[in-house]
Amino acid sequence: MRTSRWFAHLATSSLMHCAILEFPASAPADTAKMSYYDAEMGGLGSSYGGASAFSEKAIRHGFIRKVYGILMVQLAITAGFIALFIFEPNVQLYTRQHPGLYISAMVITFVLMIVLACCESVRRAFPVNLILLLLFTVCEGVLLGTVSSFYEVKEVMIAVGICTVVCLGLTLFAFQTKWDFTAMSGILFVCALVFMCFGFALIFIKGDIVRLVYACIGALLFSVYLVFDTQLMLGGNHKYSVSPEEYIFASLSLYVDIINLFLMILQIYLIFDTQLLVGGRHKFAITPEEYIFAALTLYVDVIMLFLYILEIVSRASGDRRGSSSYV
Repeated sequence: MRTSRWFAHLATSSLMHCAILEFPASAPADTAKMSYYDAEMGGLGSSYGGASAFSEKAIRHGFIRKVYGILMVQLAITAGFIALFIFEPNVQLYTRQHPGLYISAMVITFVLMIVLACCESVRRAFPVNLILLLLFTVCEGVLLGTVSSFYEVKEVMIAVGICTVVCLGLTLFAFQTKWDFTAMSGILFVCALVFMCFGFALIFIKGDIVRLVYACIGALLFSVYLVFDTQLMLGGNHKYSVSPEEYIFASLSLYVDIINLFLMILQIYLIFDTQLLVGGRHKFAITPEEYIFAALTLYVDVIMLFLYILEIVSRASGDRRGSSSYV
């Protein structure tokens, strides 16, 4: 049951990366009209004067602070739900006896993701954008709490630690590297589309080797996505970037990337245990008004990374939670 839920959540997340994807316009960064785009969430838009919006360092730095501030709140809420689910036996029992809660949260998360990614007027409308982002975060917290409840507490803690280190490393890399990952939007779209189909197939296909390959590819893919979304948020001279108005979009993209990466790392550990193997320069930019979207993007990235790491830690650990009926 745990594995089925894990792959269902992963396939849904991959679908959200691909279903609403639009290819960006090829307008140069120094034109009056600035394009902003996210390869995962499909955030494509434009704003006149966008180049000047990010020309001032104060505006750009304020945008980044706003995005990461929202992301930290999202992660804190998510951590609270995870703690509730792993430390409170009554909550664990209730969620296992009522799978409708998990399914409802997944459906709401999927719908909200599409709304925030596709409806520019909604994600820029305060306070509606913050309310929807909060609802999305709560539903994602329920999903992650349910998944985490099937693991030992120490496994969850180790996964959190690994996820934190990896995310910090990738973020620093995105800030410092001269490589322009935003130019890879077309390639990432194709990879995410194939990955989504693969994920849905694995819900029904048995085979540890296939899942190991899937998890390794996924960890690499979402690591690149995290760097990609971070560079979009930074703006500057990369081929693509997010306008300052798209803070919601940027937050959502980063959040999704981290969550997916976490899940992939967890799945790798799951396979290892089963097999007994345990031993820049931007071209486009986001407008300052989109800080909600930017924060949501980052939040999703972190959550996915956490889930992958959790599954990996679980399988790498020799101590299993006694009840094998959940696997």
